[in-house]
Amino acid sequence: MRMTNTQRDIPRRSKMWHRLVFGLFMIIFLLAVFQIVSRLWEYRSSDLTYQVLHSQVEALQSSKQLADTFQQEERKSEPVPISQLTEKATLPYQVSSGSRDQLNEQGILQQYGKLHALNEDMVGWVSMPGFKKPIDYPIMWSGDNEYYLHNDFYKNASLAGSIFMEGLNDPTALQSHIILYGHAMRNFSMFGNLRDYHSTPDDYLNKTKIYVDLLHTRLEYEVFSVYTADAKDNYRQTLFDNDEEFAAFLDKIQSASLHDYGVKLGPQEKILTLSTCDESLYEDGRSVIHARLVSQVVYDGSAVQTEGTDAGNEAQKSVKDPVLANVYLKQLKLSYAEDGSVVEKALISSADNLIKQFSLEVPAEAITVSLSMITTDPEATIQAAVNQVKADPAGKLQLQDGENEIRLKIMSRDLQYARYYTIKIMRSAS
Repeated sequence: MRMTNTQRDIPRRSKMWHRLVFGLFMIIFLLAVFQIVSRLWEYRSSDLTYQVLHSQVEALQSSKQLADTFQQEERKSEPVPISQLTEKATLPYQVSSGSRDQLNEQGILQQYGKLHALNEDMVGWVSMPGFKKPIDYPIMWSGDNEYYLHNDFYKNASLAGSIFMEGLNDPTALQSHIILYGHAMRNFSMFGNLRDYHSTPDDYLNKTKIYVDLLHTRLEYEVFSVYTADAKDNYRQTLFDNDEEFAAFLDKIQSASLHDYGVKLGPQEKILTLSTCDESLYEDGRSVIHARLVSQVVYDGSAVQTEGTDAGNEAQKSVKDPVLANVYLKQLKLSYAEDGSVVEKALISSADNLIKQFSLEVPAEAITVSLSMITTDPEATIQAAVNQVKADPAGKLQLQDGENEIRLKIMSRDLQYARYYTIKIMRSAS
C-alpha cells in the first residue's frame, strides 16, 4: 500500500521534535554548567583576592600570637562625673598598653598601613581561628549596609562581597555594640563557617575567641550567645538611651542563645555581633553570634599604668596619665525658627546637670534645628544622628513631620568612653 505524503511527514516531524527537545535540554544543561563554572570561578577569584591581601599585611599575627598579645593587666578606671571623681569603678574587660612603635605616622597599626592606603574604607581586621578555612579578613565600612555586600576590597563587583561593619557604627571608636556582616559562602569563605555554628558542638564550644583589630587598637572577644533569627528581629540595635536600655538588650540577646555560656553581663559591656544569612532555616533567616569584649590593647598611651611598676621603667615612661573620660555636656542649646525669629532653648546650663533625655515640641515651620554645645572636656568628640541617620552636629539638623529623635554621642579624647544624650522632638504636621 502506497504511503501518503502526510504519513511520510509524521516520522520527519517526530525526529524534528526530538531534535528540538534535545537541543533545548542541551542549552539548559550548558547554561547550568556555565553557572556552576562561573560560581566556582567567583569563589576561586575571591579566595585569591584575599590571599593577596594576606600577603600584603606585614607581619600578620598567627592566632597564637594574637592570644599572647592580650596579657592580663590591671583594669582601667571607669569614667565618672566630675562631681564624683574620687569614686572608683572597674571595666568588665582588661586594658593594657602596647608600644607606640606599632603605629605609623597616621596613627594606624603598622601592619595595616599599606592596605588602608589602597582603600580607606578598610577600618580593621577580623579573625576567628580554629576553622579549617579560617575567618580572617579585612573589615570594610562605607556608611551603609549595601555597598560591600556586593563589592570586594578593591571595589570590584563580587558574589562574595566583603566583611563589613554596620553603617551606623563609628569605625574609629570602640562602641558598646559593633556589628559585622558577611555572606555565608558555600565554600566556607567569608562567614560560611557560621551557617551551622549553632548546631556544631565542636564549633560553639571550642571556637569562641574572636579577634578584631581596629586601625588603632586590638580587641579580644569571647562568645556568649548564639542563635538563629529573622532579618527583621531587633538584634542589631546600636544606639541606647541609657544603661538600663542597654542592659535589657543584653538580657534579651543572651536569653535567645541556644547554648548557655555561663557568662554574667553588666551594663558596661562592649559587645560584638557577627551576622550572616542562612536561608536554609527559612526565608530571611540569619545565624547570629554575640561576643563580649574581654581584653583590649591600646597603643596611644591611654592605658592605666599597672600598680607596682617601676617608675623608672623605660617602657612606662611613654605612657601618659590616664585620660579621665569627661564625656559630659556643660552646655546644650537648641534653636529653631518661629514666626520669623529664632527661638533658643537651653537644655543644659550646668556641668552638674546629669539629665540625658529631653523632650520638646516645635512648630511646623521649624524644618531644621541647630545645636550649640560645650563639652566638659574641650577635646571630646561629638557625633550626632537624626532619626538613626548620621548628621553633622554643627550643622542644621533636618526634621520630619511628627516624631523626631536626635542622639548625641560624646566620646572621650582617647575614644574609649562615650555618653549619649537623646532629644525627642515633636514637630507639628505641615
